[in-house]
Amino acid sequence: MKDIEFKLKITLDRFITTNPYLGAVTLERDGREYILDVCQSYTYDDDDCENGTTIQCDLEVDKDTFEDCKFNLKVKDLLSEDISAEFYIGSEDEEFEVEEMLLTFEIDGKSHSIKVVEDWV
Repeated sequence: MKDIEFKLKITLDRFITTNPYLGAVTLERDGREYILDVCQSYTYDDDDCENGTTIQCDLEVDKDTFEDCKFNLKVKDLLSEDISAEFYIGSEDEEFEVEEMLLTFEIDGKSHSIKVVEDWV
């Protein structure tokens, strides 16, 4: 899994003027887990974003920060229909709704995606 590059795309319901707090993506399947931390994010709120803000995130594994995570998810788990993915996004300054979050990656040259749901901490 260390050779897989993950990206997260978040689409919000409206334009935002502040930077929201971005958590980490938690992937789980059959008791196995993997956590991906945001290492860089890019915010877009132009005409291409269909009346809302789009946030693109580069993700990385940070075993020091998430030392309790087993990081034992397997590549075949990523391709399973029953994998779950959660991500926290929030702001103290603005209210917004998440329209969609999608985790994308490639395996053997083929693109894949996992729908990500909001983690309500």
